[in-house]
Amino acid sequence: MLEDILVLKRRRRVSAMALNLRAHRLGVISDWTYSTLARQLSSAGFRRGEPGSDLLAESTSLLTQVMTDMRSQGKSFIDMARALHVRGQDVRDLMLDLVTFAIEGEAQLRTPSRANL
Repeated sequence: MLEDILVLKRRRRVSAMALNLRAHRLGVISDWTYSTLARQLSSAGFRRGEPGSDLLAESTSLLTQVMTDMRSQGKSFIDMARALHVRGQDVRDLMLDLVTFAIEGEAQLRTPSRANL
């Protein structure tokens, strides 16, 4: 099954992880097959990129603008995840590196609390 995904990836010029997700959402593959393929692809480096591929990541100005606006309001990436009621890592995974998270601007540093234990 992994080889099928990789063949389709080259033929359709889309990411292997996206193909796996799409096949799962269409009901072509089971939950178990989807999870197994996701682990195999991740361990082969497909979570963060497309090894051996000339595919270029999409870019978006909308997500960059959203992150810039949130930053100007003093909100963090974690604030965005909380507003969506999801984990921060889930939002990062969904964005697939489409937007840079370190946006220029003044950072608000918080002093860590020192609890007396």
